[in-house]
Amino acid sequence: MSNIYKLHSFAVITGITTLTAQIVLMREFYAVFYGNESCFGILLAIWLICVAAGSFASVFLRSSFFKQSQFYYFLQFLFFASVLLAVLAIKNVRILLNVPYGEYITSTNLAVFAFLVLVFPCMFAGVMFTFLSGLSKDTGQTGKGIAGVYVFEAAGSTIAGLLTSLFLFRFFVNLQVLLIVFSFCFVYLVYISRNKALLVFTILLFGMLLSPLPRHLYKIQMQHYWQTFGEGMNYLDGTQSRYGELSVIDWGGDYFLYNNGTKLTQLPDIIGVQEQAALIINQHPNPYKILIIGGAFSGLLNEVGRYTDFQITCIEQNRDAFELAKQYAKGMLDSVDEQDNIKLLFTDGRRFLEREKEEYDLIIIHKGAPSTGESNRYYTREFFKLVYSRLKSSGIFVIDGFPSAENYLGDELLQLNAGLYQDLQVEFKDILVLPGDQAIYFASGNLDVLQRNPQILAERYQERGVTFDYFFSGMFLQYLMPQRIADLDTLLKTTHVSRANHDYSPIAYYYDYLLWDKIQDDSHSLLKWLIDVPFSRILSGVMVFSVVLLAWIYFSGKRVRTSSLGILIMIYAGFAGMALELLLIFAFQVLYGYIYEWIGLTIGIYMLGLVIAAQWMRKCACQKWLKKVLFFYFILLILLIGLMWPIILISGRFDTPLFFLLIVFASGALTGGFFPVLCSLAAFRTKEKNGGYYYAADVLGGAAGALTVGGILIPLYGFINSLIVLFVGGLVSLLLFYYRKKS
Repeated sequence: MSNIYKLHSFAVITGITTLTAQIVLMREFYAVFYGNESCFGILLAIWLICVAAGSFASVFLRSSFFKQSQFYYFLQFLFFASVLLAVLAIKNVRILLNVPYGEYITSTNLAVFAFLVLVFPCMFAGVMFTFLSGLSKDTGQTGKGIAGVYVFEAAGSTIAGLLTSLFLFRFFVNLQVLLIVFSFCFVYLVYISRNKALLVFTILLFGMLLSPLPRHLYKIQMQHYWQTFGEGMNYLDGTQSRYGELSVIDWGGDYFLYNNGTKLTQLPDIIGVQEQAALIINQHPNPYKILIIGGAFSGLLNEVGRYTDFQITCIEQNRDAFELAKQYAKGMLDSVDEQDNIKLLFTDGRRFLEREKEEYDLIIIHKGAPSTGESNRYYTREFFKLVYSRLKSSGIFVIDGFPSAENYLGDELLQLNAGLYQDLQVEFKDILVLPGDQAIYFASGNLDVLQRNPQILAERYQERGVTFDYFFSGMFLQYLMPQRIADLDTLLKTTHVSRANHDYSPIAYYYDYLLWDKIQDDSHSLLKWLIDVPFSRILSGVMVFSVVLLAWIYFSGKRVRTSSLGILIMIYAGFAGMALELLLIFAFQVLYGYIYEWIGLTIGIYMLGLVIAAQWMRKCACQKWLKKVLFFYFILLILLIGLMWPIILISGRFDTPLFFLLIVFASGALTGGFFPVLCSLAAFRTKEKNGGYYYAADVLGGAAGALTVGGILIPLYGFINSLIVLFVGGLVSLLLFYYRKKS
């Protein structure tokens, strides 16, 4: 077998195993961090930093190691073992971090734990790339050999992203997917190596895969995980849906449904939903046509459906959650979708409102806290405008179960509620808030619709002839105390709110994120300080840094090595690539809401664009044209960044994400060609064959992009401002390259 064939095979296998591991680990962390997408930026930054550290550390290994195929097999074994241990450790995060019962995992704890869990797998991944770069020296292709490693590794990543998302995750849990992918990769390594030790290990791996052990181990994991939440919490059942990890918990004889560690509802929550149904339905004098988004598996639909004179459409996004809830709701949900006055649809609530032009008397949102990108999309100004257009002139919009407090609102909770109130004011003339740990917001465009008189509400309740076991007419006075309602209204109306909550500037779920950490006494003074810092100051800082960098390059003249400039360009390419990837992941969640399922596919399509562009660039490794190609490529990338915002808005008009995936593909294509071209330039200039410096610059730039864009810019300043920072950085990098090219 030729050296070049073995090199490319190793590169493809590396791409498949590393991206599969990354996707599995990201899904596991996403589930234990309550489905909050901000963890993606932290995880990717740590992943890339540790990969760079592994790539750098491998420089100190003996060069003879990099000529032995057995060393690669050993690295793959170490990588698999460390990833398997990481997957098992993640579900024990609360034990390992000593998180007390009832407390959340803070973002600081998550970052520390993620580093400890990811450091070894990522360092092994970094060593593997350096090994492949060293092996490429034997091919005699100088820079093209290293670029080829980059291309074929990316091709393997593409295969992993498409295979896992389109097939494996639909039928298998994360642990099984990990075992399946590594088993077949080791089979291929056995085929090309004829290594007996590797053969024995592969047979054992397949034996484990075909046995009931993975499923049994998964259930044991889940049982131990939920017992760390509270004494007496027992895991009964669960599944991995396209939106996250669903679990049914038995706690003291009561059943609860959780998604990604966040409670969705009690099964059934009869007391809570009967109160909500009575308070909501009787606010409207004649709510004949009602739309409920969410709330099917909580029992709210069941109680509202008892008003048989009203026509009710309920939109539930997660069919798996509903089917799981039916099994443990003690018969409450068995016939809810068979009632004549109820139409239950499983689709996206926002898409339904955008697509259907019907008008409603009541539109009820029952989506919980805006703690994720998926739920936050129901609390933005854009969504409120859409709701207003679908209400009749006397219609009422209801937000049910928004996180609040009975009496005192702390700073973060006050900002969260005041922000919601003031965003509603943009579209609605009259707003009524019923205080409580789970507040109910009523909003109407008509000043004469919302009823604050508990006596009138009690009369409506009695006249409609539907009685509840856990609600009586006298309770309206308890919920609508005039002075309490007025005080809360004044407080929410007069509180200064730093920023509005938009689809592509999700400040509400950043406040919710800060609230978690405050509850656990996690300071986060820097993040709280940043909330009050206007974007103009951030942009000014970027501009000052750019001017200083340009001045340094200009006055340094020939003292600035071309390779140093190449490293700076590669850092920007890595930064822009990761920033665009995260922007698109967040945008997908805003538009479609199921990034948990499609995270692998999104990364896979991105890598496919990268592969095609990098391979094309590698074939253009002619010294005469390389600099011109790179300059033209730079211009295309900056144009894409400049046009990204309108392109994302256009993609949101399509019901299917195919057009969106084309954007992902183009982003990968326009960031993937820098590495092979810079490696080829270095090879032509100095005959060097080691692309380790450029690879390290690529991953470190990516880590910086993940932290700054995913952790700060997107949630605090939004998509447009994040793209402005990227655009300015691109222009500076282009000027640096142009100046050096001219000189």
